[in-house]
This record gives sequence, structure tokens and C-alpha cells, in this order.
Amino acid sequence: MTIRLVLAASLVVAQPTPMASVPIGAGVVAIVLPFENPQAISRLHWMREGVALLLGDRIAASGVETVTRDERVLAYERLQLPVTAALSRASAIEVGHAVGASAIVTGRLALEDDQLVISARVVRLDNGRLSSEISARGAPGELFELTSRIAAGLVESASDNALQRPPSLAAFELFTRGLVAETSAAAQGYF
Repeated sequence: MTIRLVLAASLVVAQPTPMASVPIGAGVVAIVLPFENPQAISRLHWMREGVALLLGDRIAASGVETVTRDERVLAYERLQLPVTAALSRASAIEVGHAVGASAIVTGRLALEDDQLVISARVVRLDNGRLSSEISARGAPGELFELTSRIAAGLVESASDNALQRPPSLAAFELFTRGLVAETSAAAQGYF
């Protein structure tokens, strides 16, 4: 009986406490990880990194200290994690600690009835809280607008005006595909 109580108590303690308000504010160091593509839709593969880049830029434009992609990639390499792999929550937390982050932004991408659905949440490493999921839905061509809506739900003072949009979705896609290409020859083809 005592063992069951200890196990039950440890499960309750291990689960992050949900947050009621905006999860990222002043004094937070945030890292945005590549989003998951649980449906394994090939045309969304590049968006895993693309959404992480856009969302990281939107969060940084709001004045929040944000870990760069280069810093994230170095942490993955130090921890011997594949840069393109979807991480478990434990591995995501390990990456967050490795870069000195106090908040980790994770999420997923999906297609539902030809609509792109982006969902994100924040795990606060400094207080163990997990935010409610924030979602945005629209046409895949509205990627920039969808990430702006997600940022507005994550950051106290998300600012659309502080960040310029990439020149076009097609150019941004080629750039992102080049970043996640498996070989340097493939990357050069996209760049």
C-alpha cells in the first residue's frame, strides 16, 4: 500500500502544473524547438524548422531573450541528439538546460481539411509549469500570419511590427529546406 502511494505521488510531482496566464514574459530565456509532424506529411517536413525559426524571431522581436538556431544545433550535437529528430519531453528539457533556457517552446503541425494547424505550448524550466496549448489554423500560405498569432498567445508583448516578413513564402521554404538538408550538396541546391 505504501509503495502505491509513493508511486502515485511521484506521478503527480512529475507532471508540470498548468499555467493560467501568458507563459513567456520578462526575464525568460526561451528556446523554440522544431515542431513535430505527427502525421509524417512530407510537405510539412521543412515547416518543422521553419515554424521554429519564425516563432523564435517573433518572440525575440518582443524583447524576450531567445536561443538561436545555431546555439540549439550545438546543444543537440553536444548531447548527441539528431538535429532533425522529434524529441521526447525529457530530451527537450535536457536541451533547454544545456543552453540555459528557462522556457521551452514545443509544438506540432498538422493538416486538417487542407488547413494548416499549428499548435504550441511552453514548458517553464524555472517553475515546472506547462502552458495550455495555443493553436492557429489557416491556409498553408498564411504561415507567417499563423506564427504571429501563436507568438501573440505565448508572449506578453508580441509585436508584429518589429519584425519584417521574409520576401516570400517560396523563398523562405527554400532557405529552410537548405538548413535541414541532409547533405551539403542538397543544401547548396536550395540556397
